Amino acid sequence: MQYNRFEKILARAIDYSIGETDKDTPKVAVLSQRHAKIGLYMKFIEKLVAWLTCFVIIAGVWRHW
Repeated sequence: MQYNRFEKILARAIDYSIGETDKDTPKVAVLSQRHAKIGLYMKFIEKLVAWLTCFVIIAGVWRHW
C-alpha cells in the first residue's frame, strides 16, 4: 500500500512519521502501512477538531466583545 501525494504532504504538515513501505519503518512507531494510514487520518481529524474548536472560541469572544 503506497501513500498518495496528499497523504505525504498531510503527514509532513502534522508531524506524523510514515515510511514508504512496510519494510521502511519510521523512527518512532512500528506499524504496517495500513495501520499507519489509519493513524494518519485519525491524527488529522484530531487536529481538525482542535482548529475548529479554537475558531469557535475566538469567534465567540469576538462576537461578545
